Amino acid sequence: GAGPRTVRAQDNSPTGGRGGPITGSFSPPVQGCSISITDPDDYPDNTEHGTFGCLVKDKTDNTIFVLSANSVLAELHDVSIGDAIVQPATVDKGGTAFAKLKRVVTLTGSTNKVDAAIAQLDSQTGYSQDVANSLMAPISASHQAVGIALAWDTNGDAFLSRMDLALQGLNCELLAGADAVAAPEVGVNIEKVGRTSGYTSSMIDAIDVQVTVN
Repeated sequence: GAGPRTVRAQDNSPTGGRGGPITGSFSPPVQGCSISITDPDDYPDNTEHGTFGCLVKDKTDNTIFVLSANSVLAELHDVSIGDAIVQPATVDKGGTAFAKLKRVVTLTGSTNKVDAAIAQLDSQTGYSQDVANSLMAPISASHQAVGIALAWDTNGDAFLSRMDLALQGLNCELLAGADAVAAPEVGVNIEKVGRTSGYTSSMIDAIDVQVTVN
């Protein structure tokens, strides 16, 4: 794996929230729901399932994508560009293909800053910016996104790729608009909705932390 520089949040846990796990089918898929690659039989080492992060727009052609981690959408480069993403995840008895892998930030050692990828929505009109089961307010200028949750350690710390750097690396912008992105600051309270944890909240306690993704 690689070592992106990340934001760290304290006292978070992949199993310590409420409303999770979120394993059901959503039509259209929404932030916080379960997603995965389409066929784990093609990738024998795959045990991954992950979270639909949020919607972004490609700056080159204005097409709409789901943003998540490389380790979710691309299985750390084991998946080919154009391969389908399904909802719910295969581990959740999914799923229906709704997007295709389009672009990945390459995980290249300590010089890399994020773990992120995008998959283009098959339907460019039938999408929603809602959050699964209304567990959190949608991303907006008054409810800004600071990062993409990507890993936890044995101490319960959560690690996040910075949202601003992920968007820069993927040449995208949030569908909610440029004002919906915030740079992380130590001491700021944050919250998220994820496939396994449901709703959790935490506080940023460090910035520019290096973590190995494996």
